[in-house]
Amino acid sequence: MLTNLLLSKHYHFTLQMLLSLLGAVVSYRYAGMSHDYWLAMLVVFALLAVAPDYLRSAAQARQALRDNLLRWTGGLVCALFVFSLHQSGRLLHEEAGMVILFILVLMFYLETLRQPTWRSCFVCAYLLLLGLLLAYGDAYLGAFVVLAIVGLAASYFARTRLTGVCQ
Repeated sequence: MLTNLLLSKHYHFTLQMLLSLLGAVVSYRYAGMSHDYWLAMLVVFALLAVAPDYLRSAAQARQALRDNLLRWTGGLVCALFVFSLHQSGRLLHEEAGMVILFILVLMFYLETLRQPTWRSCFVCAYLLLLGLLLAYGDAYLGAFVVLAIVGLAASYFARTRLTGVCQ
């Protein structure tokens, strides 16, 4: 059962969208804490990306696991570098949060290039739009809630329509 949840594209998408929406709320309400949140989400998204390759046992999956681990580890090292710049006082809270968010967008974009699906493209575009609106806009939270609900509903109905069961 747990393996099915970890391999399900719909559940990955749902979790990624809910965490991204929570990130929008954190970035909007608690901008000073956004760098901590996005650093934690970089780790969570890395685990979600690596889990399917880890659960498969073929030699090809092991190669994909190694490549995935190297890619996400590089992103984590970059984010930790930004975090250390923030801790030393060279970056403000909001700036550090946005830079880490853009590192997450870049890492997720690379993951989308590796396995392109409409769900991963949607999450990538959602995160990129969130980063741009954080940089330039003020009132965006309501639109992001609606966009997340539309994406989740589309994923649910696409999955149930194809298989008859939401997996």
